[in-house]
Amino acid sequence: MFRLDYLSCALTILSTVLVSRRLWQGWVVASANSVIICIIGIRTAQLGFVPANLFCLALYAHAIYKWKELPRHTSSPAEPASHITRRRGSLGHSRWRRKATVAVARAARAAGLPVLTQTTRRRH
Repeated sequence: MFRLDYLSCALTILSTVLVSRRLWQGWVVASANSVIICIIGIRTAQLGFVPANLFCLALYAHAIYKWKELPRHTSSPAEPASHITRRRGSLGHSRWRRKATVAVARAARAAGLPVLTQTTRRRH
């Protein structure tokens, strides 16, 4: 008989790798794994697995829906949207960090406190 537990193990690893690479297909693999875990739970009379994995299926469906809902005009054929989103996020974080640093320095100067400035800045 085919061992569903080994298949579930392999699907868990595969879905984790796919989701970590920001591929929506990882959620589809995770959904298939949840169905298999439900089958294992029913066959072994461990019925606690069934509602937990039905809840996970709902979460995966929501994640896939939100992932596919992203605007398609943000990427070119040569570059996937996940790379653009990641790059835009890091630039936004840098701008926020600079603005926060400037705001703290202004507040410190207004309060008459010494302001530490960065004298050397390394660029890579």
